[in-house]
Amino acid sequence: MSEEQRAGSVRAFLHRISPLLVIAVFAAAVFLLFKQVRQYSLAEIREAVLRVPKYQIVLSCILTAISYIVLMGYDLLAIKSVAHPLPLRRVALASFTGFATSYNFGALLGGGSVRFRLYSAWGLSPAEIVQLVVILGVTFWFGVFALAGVIFIVRPFEISLDVHSPLSTTYPLGFLFLAIAAFLAVAAIWKKPIRLGGKAFALLFGLFSLPGVILIVWPLDMSGEWHLPFATTFPLGFPLIAMAVAYLAVTVIWRTPIRLLGKDVKLPGFRMSAAQLAVAAGDLVIAAACFYVLLPKGVVSYLDFLGVYLFAIVVVVLSHVPGGVAVFELIILKMTPDAQRTDVVAAVLLFRVIYYLLPLLGAAALLVYFELRLRTRSFQQTLEKSKPNEAEIT
Repeated sequence: MSEEQRAGSVRAFLHRISPLLVIAVFAAAVFLLFKQVRQYSLAEIREAVLRVPKYQIVLSCILTAISYIVLMGYDLLAIKSVAHPLPLRRVALASFTGFATSYNFGALLGGGSVRFRLYSAWGLSPAEIVQLVVILGVTFWFGVFALAGVIFIVRPFEISLDVHSPLSTTYPLGFLFLAIAAFLAVAAIWKKPIRLGGKAFALLFGLFSLPGVILIVWPLDMSGEWHLPFATTFPLGFPLIAMAVAYLAVTVIWRTPIRLLGKDVKLPGFRMSAAQLAVAAGDLVIAAACFYVLLPKGVVSYLDFLGVYLFAIVVVVLSHVPGGVAVFELIILKMTPDAQRTDVVAAVLLFRVIYYLLPLLGAAALLVYFELRLRTRSFQQTLEKSKPNEAEIT
């Protein structure tokens, strides 16, 4: 087996297990979120939702509309970067439907596939679409990192994410690691379901078998609470800002295209990248305000909540759980004051409906209309092309 085939086998293996890791993170978040809300009955949560003033709900809806308008800046700048101009109405359609689906189903399952469908129908090549999607993702990620880094340093807040461990010792983890190592050994012998070369097998087998043996032979006590190594967000701010600054520096220094998914992707220049980060920061500030206006007055200041919101977004981005379901809610509930907790739960539910589900319904309706119109136009063009042939026959 060649080195290229071995590398491909490792990539295929990692590609297969990555959904399992996401599912594990999602399951853990659901479990921890359930522990947070199980003390409240459905009747209490329903009463808390009904207590939210209507004007706050209307204001959140208005801010949501403004947020999705600001989101158009991502696609506008990306379209400008690939040098393939499109009418504003088309960019608006792609932006709204892309973000609405991405926020609910994830970037690949939602926003990426929707944008590929729309932009390909409007004449963009696969290479241009790949570059556009990469620019959108990079803009969002580094926009989050930049704004979060500044807020975490300027307005640091305490991180109270102490959780009780579901395990008493590391024995179960050790056996799990050894089971994965045994699976890799069987796969290496039978060459199914994956093919691993000698170096790839040795690396992966060692990564799982050695920790497994250590966790069983020298078990650790996992009872009690787990604590983060830092008490506030202040230390997190510096690496986040460093990543954003590094991205801007790369756009100045790196001029050659980057090979990604078999396509050459050219990074935007410094001015374009700075404008993208500004759009990302503006969007995040407004999105946080959509949530903040649903909270009871006096629970937390907007700047403090902005930091909590950005921390939740950072965790969601790193978790890769589609829509951040359960992960986002868990972070918000853990980081907000215990007072009026049912009102915070109500605000979380309303925010999910207003900022995520309602735009998704609108996006679904627009995509259905787009497909019907596209098919009708294609049918009409087919009929027009067939008319000369009918005339020649007669």
